[in-house]
Amino acid sequence: SRNLLRRSSMPLQIQPDESLASYVRRNLLLSWHINVPPTFQQLATLHVLKTIHVKRLAEAMGWPGCYGFNRLVHSHTMMASTHVFKGHWDHAYSGKQYISEGERFSVWDASFCPECVREDLKVRGFSYWRRYVAPYATVCFKHNAVLHHQCPFCDKPFNRLGHDLDVMWRKCRGRHLADAPTIPNEDPT
Repeated sequence: SRNLLRRSSMPLQIQPDESLASYVRRNLLLSWHINVPPTFQQLATLHVLKTIHVKRLAEAMGWPGCYGFNRLVHSHTMMASTHVFKGHWDHAYSGKQYISEGERFSVWDASFCPECVREDLKVRGFSYWRRYVAPYATVCFKHNAVLHHQCPFCDKPFNRLGHDLDVMWRKCRGRHLADAPTIPNEDPT
């Protein structure tokens, strides 16, 4: 029972390439059997996660300090696509971003690949939002399918002005995002 108590306050495991916004909201929606740290409640109301918020999230996950911050930034945001190489004098891949409190790392905007959603449901029993967002990514690298930036059932965009990210775990007009059609990418560029 001690292990159960210890587990009851730990957040869910973050998934490969899961966006930070997805991870925060998934913990609040799908972790009904655990006490989610208050940090998740506070971060769920934000449309942009800045340096200070990423640090707080890493700490809530049990990954404190520069290591946890870098791990989240480079595995769960689009920063890796713009900051691949670092100078030999930098001890962290994030460089000055770890010190700066105002750097924007995660935004609410999202897109999804229907094939990824269907695979996730089959393998994991749930799906999640990947870190790949427009304008950086328009095609799923795994399935060569065009990413949906708008809901295929109501045409709302997946951003703070449109659909809440909770639509991934709920339904829109009675339909799950796994029901969305796959649009093959025909553009070689």
